[in-house]
Amino acid sequence: MGSSLNDVIALLPGDQQEQIEARHDGLRQEVEGLRELRQIAGKAQDEVATRIKHQTAVGLED
Repeated sequence: MGSSLNDVIALLPGDQQEQIEARHDGLRQEVEGLRELRQIAGKAQDEVATRIKHQTAVGLED
């Protein structure tokens, strides 16, 4: 069986391991930020849809 990614990284010099860890942390933060934006956008989209439905219903009553 092949080596795991962690095994390969463990064989690298310390400075390269630190660079990999820093890059990993940065990407993880970016993914989390994007996840939060998608949640916010989803809520905003739901609010717009609710307002459109409400306006359409009110418009039909006139």
